[in-house]
Amino acid sequence: QLLARTPNDGQRIFDHAQSVYWVGYIAWRRGEAQAAEEAFLKYRELAQQLVRIDPYNLDWQLETAWANHNLGVVQLDRRRLAEALQSFSEAKSVRSRLVGEKPGLAFELADTHGWIAKTREASGEYGGAIAAQLERMDVLRTMTDLAKDRRGQHQAANAAYELGRTKETVLIVTS
Repeated sequence: QLLARTPNDGQRIFDHAQSVYWVGYIAWRRGEAQAAEEAFLKYRELAQQLVRIDPYNLDWQLETAWANHNLGVVQLDRRRLAEALQSFSEAKSVRSRLVGEKPGLAFELADTHGWIAKTREASGEYGGAIAAQLERMDVLRTMTDLAKDRRGQHQAANAAYELGRTKETVLIVTS
């Protein structure tokens, strides 16, 4: 009702987008993929509306990245690989553009590369999966606090493992 009263109020749209996100997240956690995807599509639509209202608001730009990222996860779960790759690529684009202004985004950008790698591997695109894991590792190396950041260290170890596992899969498939 608050949004209906002031449909162009950015804060109202943002607040509603957060509610829609949580509805989608709960649906996803319950295994209700269709409901989760519908909610995440609405979340993305609201995030895009925020950017149209104020294209210079970095936080609102990042909402589009989160929306695409979450949508990509559901699409990957549903084996809708082309759509998942598109969603993850859009999230990567936003994060890549903003990481210079917000260096803390390096972790999320690296994570997005990891999801792109998963999607490419699921599609049988092993070369693309390897390239995405290498990009993931490159992004993690840019983190100035990686030596102290346990999440970053965990992600770097996972990237190395996934890279090795994917290369081994290529050897098995091609021999």
